Amino acid sequence: MRARDHTEFIPVDREADPELIRDFLADAQAALLLNSRPLLASLFRWLRTYHTTRGMSSEELSCNVQVLADELQRSTPTDLAEEIPVLASEFSLARPDKVRRPRHGHEASQPYLQLLLNHQGVEARNLILEQVAEGKSIRYLHGHILGPAMIEIGTLWLENKITVADEHYATAITETLMNSLHPLLKRHAFQKGRVLLFGVQSELHALGLRMVEDFLELDGWDTIYFGPNLPFESILSAIEKERPDLIAISATTPANLLPTAETIQQIRLMLKARSAAVLVGGYPFLVDRSLCEKVGADAWAANAFHAVRVGRSLWKRNRESFVVPSKTSGTSVQTSRYRSSRTHKPTPSEELIRLISELSSLHVQLRKRNAIIEELNEEKNRFLGMAAHDLRNDVSTATLISRLLGQTKEGLNEFQIRLVDKLDGVLKSMLDLIDGFLDVARIEAGKLDIHPEPTDLISLLDDRISVARFFGDEAGVRIFRSGLSGPVTANVDPKRINQALNNLLINAIKFSPQGAEVELSVREEGEKYVIDVMDEGPGIPSQQAQRLFSPFTTFCEPSAKEKSGTGLGLHIARRLIEAHGGSIAFRPRNPRGSVFSIALPKLAPPH
Repeated sequence: MRARDHTEFIPVDREADPELIRDFLADAQAALLLNSRPLLASLFRWLRTYHTTRGMSSEELSCNVQVLADELQRSTPTDLAEEIPVLASEFSLARPDKVRRPRHGHEASQPYLQLLLNHQGVEARNLILEQVAEGKSIRYLHGHILGPAMIEIGTLWLENKITVADEHYATAITETLMNSLHPLLKRHAFQKGRVLLFGVQSELHALGLRMVEDFLELDGWDTIYFGPNLPFESILSAIEKERPDLIAISATTPANLLPTAETIQQIRLMLKARSAAVLVGGYPFLVDRSLCEKVGADAWAANAFHAVRVGRSLWKRNRESFVVPSKTSGTSVQTSRYRSSRTHKPTPSEELIRLISELSSLHVQLRKRNAIIEELNEEKNRFLGMAAHDLRNDVSTATLISRLLGQTKEGLNEFQIRLVDKLDGVLKSMLDLIDGFLDVARIEAGKLDIHPEPTDLISLLDDRISVARFFGDEAGVRIFRSGLSGPVTANVDPKRINQALNNLLINAIKFSPQGAEVELSVREEGEKYVIDVMDEGPGIPSQQAQRLFSPFTTFCEPSAKEKSGTGLGLHIARRLIEAHGGSIAFRPRNPRGSVFSIALPKLAPPH
């Protein structure tokens, strides 16, 4: 059954693949990092052609291109990035360029191309074999039929006239044909050196590199073809083993320029590769020839014909030598002029690529170490929670026994009674400490329970102040409230807000001198209510204030009535407030004291 006739092409795939957009961003980032305006402009032109041929309107195209431009400016800040908005606007509003067809071999390749488009693989193979029987050379078949046909296939896909499946079919047939034709090469004795051909890892296109290999072999090179997508370690191992005179690297997509540059830099550092020239090729170098120098290569080739000429030039330069007298024997020795044995001095572009590579490596290491730290932190929290829970049970039992002893006191002397009273206070402190550990464990594990409900903050504060006054009266500190007086409703968990306020009030009382005042003020700020807890204590030094809300941070001031503390109160208060969508902050109070401000969002009005 014959495949469909592609005489009249019908547009397909009107919606762009998200993966294609990701590839575009990766290509554009490489162009920015290598400071290639021509390559960046070419990518925007390609994107415009792709989308407009798939039915996207000018307005949609302009909007989409602007989004991509903004992302590039944000993720890749370079000098060239400043020009992105202009480039994006220029290329998204203009009409698509007319796609250029290959100048050589276009007519000769048409019968083969039509067979590929009709999915007639057997007929396409027979057509090429007939050409061989008629005496057509491999060089002619590659350069005037197979190569131009595949360029046209790529152009038709870009213009939305064939599918990705059609493109893959044509590639598979052509690659199979090239493998079949390879044994027919008319080889001569190798007159030139050894050449290794490969594409870096993630480089997936092979046909162009394969053509270059055939052409170089016809020209007398000893070729070793490794193909595309070669891992970095395998590249260095092959160079170490084969010691080539020429290294040909294919980079057909801009994103592969960066790993290509890194590979070349490592090749330059290899002692056994110092005499080898590096040749690069692919679409980016056709757009911007300066990329050859930026990736650290010696030369670039536009196609297989060009690669032969460039290869000859490099071979000639490499073989040029001059005669110098030997210091020991007085005889003459030959020394290569092409590359000195001194250490290669990296170019600015090579140094940039090296730094990018190091940064990427460090980023990977950092992610791995962070993962280990997170795992250890989770294990610590599990242990802390289990230990605190078990301790709390035992301490609660001891507290109950202590209180029973305190209630009876019969048969106890005065000294024993004082010990019992002291024991009750010690056990209460232990319970507070354990509760703090449990809260921290819940918070760090993300298991802190918050049950918000409409709550009058004024009533909540008044209740909390009435409890705190017991401690204030004992310490000689007056506690009062100011600010808003009417009902102030916020969506909070009363229990958790009470816990946070209690921590702040206890600290304020603890660090205030006798006769001082602690004031709670409520005010409205935009969409939030702010509660200020103000004391008249010694204040907190600025160098200590930076770690104020970190866990296990304690401050011992001479005026404090109690020097004990876990350093968890402020940390827990901050996490409780943040769980409500609020914030807590500290500032010094003039002329003396501290102010802790809690900001809580207002209750959202009903819809």
